[in-house]
Amino acid sequence: MRWQFNFIKLAFLGFITAFLIHAIPVGCNKDEEPPVDDPTTTLDLTKANKAAEDAEQAFASGEVAKILPFMAPVALERSQLDLEAADAALLKQFAKDFNNRSVVGYGDEFIEYQFDWNGLPYTVDFAIQEDGSIKIIRL
Repeated sequence: MRWQFNFIKLAFLGFITAFLIHAIPVGCNKDEEPPVDDPTTTLDLTKANKAAEDAEQAFASGEVAKILPFMAPVALERSQLDLEAADAALLKQFAKDFNNRSVVGYGDEFIEYQFDWNGLPYTVDFAIQEDGSIKIIRL
């Protein structure tokens, strides 16, 4: 009878040990790693940063008509009504906050910027368009 109790105790400890091993989160947090510098990237980072600066200036004007040319068609579908409903002060504040942006990541055809807007992290994505220009695809 005693050997049965030892067997049950050993099995229970094995079960608990296996549970703890699998319950402990193991791995890497990719959000804390800087973007990889890929020499094969076809995105011209200078041109992308210039597009972001130009978009920032358009937002700083507070005029929706000056912002729309920096938006890709897919972004216009999603955000045009919200932009038209926004007042000039909100657009200008967006530009001020966007000025403190940092690159979160980029690939062959896109770049993603992040900044704090009204105290919350916010991202804006730019991508190369068919005509070679770089425009906002997600706002």
